[in-house]
Amino acid sequence: MKFDQVVKSIGFQSNLSYKFLYHRSLSNQTVIIYLYVDDMLILGSNLVAVRDIKSTMAEVFDMKDLGPVDTLLCMKVRVDKGRVTLSQAHYIEQLLSTWGYDNCRFVKTLFDHNVKLSSNEETNIDQVKYSKIIYSLMYATSCTRPDIIFSISMLSRFTSNPDKEH
Repeated sequence: MKFDQVVKSIGFQSNLSYKFLYHRSLSNQTVIIYLYVDDMLILGSNLVAVRDIKSTMAEVFDMKDLGPVDTLLCMKVRVDKGRVTLSQAHYIEQLLSTWGYDNCRFVKTLFDHNVKLSSNEETNIDQVKYSKIIYSLMYATSCTRPDIIFSISMLSRFTSNPDKEH
């Protein structure tokens, strides 16, 4: 609540869809503040405006400037010639390693629409592990990998009783 009061007092408006995303535009200078738990990302069209916001916020809050953003919510952030690129390659590599799939083969076809998956009738595999993998992949679909959402949604139907086919 204090953060909300402070940023609104210096002219920021909160986003209607996500209340921890704030923006302010003054004389062709746009600044965006994104708050996630105890991390804050400040983006701006002008470096001087960003520095001013940082110093204003540092007067009120105990802050540590970590410099230019490198990673945000498991996504690598790259800024090149005014273009921002998000990548979850590192996140996906960590998932593969964590779950023992770092030596798996990659395929171009994500999911064969002709394959009919059926309920598990016999083999029991670790349902908790399967659910965690599906959840982790769902996070990837919501950020940078919408191309795998169909596959993940199909596989998520079997989280209560998966088998090796899934």
